[in-house]
Amino acid sequence: MRKTTLVMAAVLVAVLVAAPAMAGDGGNWMFRGRLIYVSPDMSADGEMAEYDTDADGNTAAEVDFSYFFTPHWALEGALTSTSHNLKLHEEGEEFSLGGVTFLVPTFLAQYHFRPDEKFQPYVGLGFTYAMAIDQSGWLDESDVDDLDDSFGLAVQVGADVQLRNGMYLNFDIRYVEFDSDLVIEGDNLGNLEFDPFVFGIGFGWRF
Repeated sequence: MRKTTLVMAAVLVAVLVAAPAMAGDGGNWMFRGRLIYVSPDMSADGEMAEYDTDADGNTAAEVDFSYFFTPHWALEGALTSTSHNLKLHEEGEEFSLGGVTFLVPTFLAQYHFRPDEKFQPYVGLGFTYAMAIDQSGWLDESDVDDLDDSFGLAVQVGADVQLRNGMYLNFDIRYVEFDSDLVIEGDNLGNLEFDPFVFGIGFGWRF
């Protein structure tokens, strides 16, 4: 899990260094680099519904590109890798299920309300695709099958604040839905729903 997070952070740093050279006062493309906090709203069904399931939050790096078809309408593609430790609670005791790392691309159609102003709020609607790429602890050592991938809804609200020379300060909040079945030797114990809120802050460059 740590290796994937370090790779994402290295990509973010590399593009943040190179992006100012591409920036201009306008253009149809925007690159953003964000530091995000992923806060799962964990629940489960099936046999797992008997337990109080929980997943800890995680700070991660995220990169995205947006293409503006018009001053108001844009399409954003974002990519991050996020790792979470899973726990269940029963009769006052806590049990660790181990960790899981997801690679999460998200695609959103955005509407920008005030594209000609310094403060430029926007909303977005789209989907996310979560891929479980690593498991650790009990999830890795037991007979648990690999957690499956899933599509989910993504809703976004945010704002770009124009600074200078095509550079922007960005604030972003998203709610995304993704889940994964917990399967042991072919027996589906239930669906783990992560459904996190994602809080982000970063910089963007228009070019």
